[in-house]
Amino acid sequence: MSVAPDEDIGRQIDTLIEKLPRDAAGQILDCIEEEGGNGPRKAAVRQALVKRLNAQRSQHARRLFTAIFDPFLCRDPLFLRPELAPTGVIHALDLGAVWAWLAGGPMRALAGQCDSRLKEMAAHSPIDRALATGEAQAMRERLRAEAAAALTPVLDSAQTGQSLLTRLNEWRVAEARSAGLPAPRPLVRDDLVLIRGLLAGGGDVAALVERALDTLARRRAEPVESLVEQAAALPAVPVGAKSGQADIGRMVPLTLLNRHLAYDALPAFLSVAPASWREMLAAALARHLARAATALAEELSAIAAPGGVRGPLVALPARRTTLDRALGAMDGLLITAEEFGLLSSDRHGPVIRDHLGRMIKKVEADLYPALIERCVAACRSLARPTPDHEALDWLLNFAARWRRALTRNLHWGTGYTDFRGHVLEDLRDGFARSFTQPGYEQARDRLIHAARLAGFARRLEDDPAGWLSLLDKGLMQTATARLRDDTGVTEGEAALLRAVALLVDAELKRTRYWKSPELQEFAGLAAQRLMLAAS
Repeated sequence: MSVAPDEDIGRQIDTLIEKLPRDAAGQILDCIEEEGGNGPRKAAVRQALVKRLNAQRSQHARRLFTAIFDPFLCRDPLFLRPELAPTGVIHALDLGAVWAWLAGGPMRALAGQCDSRLKEMAAHSPIDRALATGEAQAMRERLRAEAAAALTPVLDSAQTGQSLLTRLNEWRVAEARSAGLPAPRPLVRDDLVLIRGLLAGGGDVAALVERALDTLARRRAEPVESLVEQAAALPAVPVGAKSGQADIGRMVPLTLLNRHLAYDALPAFLSVAPASWREMLAAALARHLARAATALAEELSAIAAPGGVRGPLVALPARRTTLDRALGAMDGLLITAEEFGLLSSDRHGPVIRDHLGRMIKKVEADLYPALIERCVAACRSLARPTPDHEALDWLLNFAARWRRALTRNLHWGTGYTDFRGHVLEDLRDGFARSFTQPGYEQARDRLIHAARLAGFARRLEDDPAGWLSLLDKGLMQTATARLRDDTGVTEGEAALLRAVALLVDAELKRTRYWKSPELQEFAGLAAQRLMLAAS
């Protein structure tokens, strides 16, 4: 049986569009809809794009329910760990468990109706657009109201509430295991009270959070302190006849911390927040500091590949971004903790010191040995840079920055002094050997290798100019031969040659009656070549 030409083209379109990244598919769909018209081929392309955009998005009602909590939602897997989870954190895994209970029990009928209707809408439109329609928003309000009604009697009954928590936690553990996530901290009754409170009053909290974010980004000239006061003034939300009230105002600073990591606002929070909130915020700061230290330790340990056969280091851009953010977070939080006396407090000081101590031990055990090993490899790599030259350069600089961030606020040993001394000794030895040992084709290769090692030393805040001596015949022969060579001088070579030229110039000025012909020749070549290099 033959295939109609239109059917064959449709299959080709589907096959091509399935390979597109989601962002690209969305951009193409926007272009098609801006252009207008709806011929058969354009309709086929549009339908294929919608299918691509909706691929692997089948739980539409769950997404609609989760969207209620989007302003507060956290997806950081580290915050699932019991020792790192701060007060007020609402994780996507938590809402997945709540939805599984609602959709399988008290809200089964409504969940089925919403899912069925959203599937119909998603057949003709990307689900993100479908969820933004008025019809979908009306469904979301029904989900909000019924979820609040379902949670209220559960919170009023201690036995029923405990039974539900057991069920939710079993679901979360199973989901975390299947997703390769850490075992999550158990949900407790206060978590359900908070979720119930946000179902009723989350809109006011979200509005204040947005205003605070605009203030921090300098898009609004409203003091953060006034927003904290407004948050404290938000009325508590009743969550049941016997369950008391949910203090949802505290979710303004907690959301800024847990979801947005807005640490710049912490000093204002701690200064003007109600007394009943300050201890909560101090505990949250300690947990966030612990999270930053854990992220640094684990990311750096992963780069070092402890316990295995070490090879060239790999520090991809995404990991560097993660490390930079974690270091910036730790630095800022340590400054705030010191300002408010939390490092010396009996309650929070031990928590902070414990996690910082673990991080330091990880760095000492995993990262430092790997960096030492790779610096030795760089010293031995005569003909070309090692494959991880650029990664090693970045990591040496990061190690120095990490140590500075710690010593600004703490007076602990981090093993850095011994590590730095070991590395610099290896680099200095490799630098000296580069002017004498065989294995190089020409003077240029010797000087380039020396310049690479000098660059590593600068990352550890050492000045390789102190390694130079006019009595080093190998150095002077190499430097002079390099200046005689007409090939272009690299930036690293030029830095070393200028340092040698300064020593030569000082020696010639010191010598009044007899001047070395070799030094005079070098000075003349340097004046000519280095000016050309600089131009």
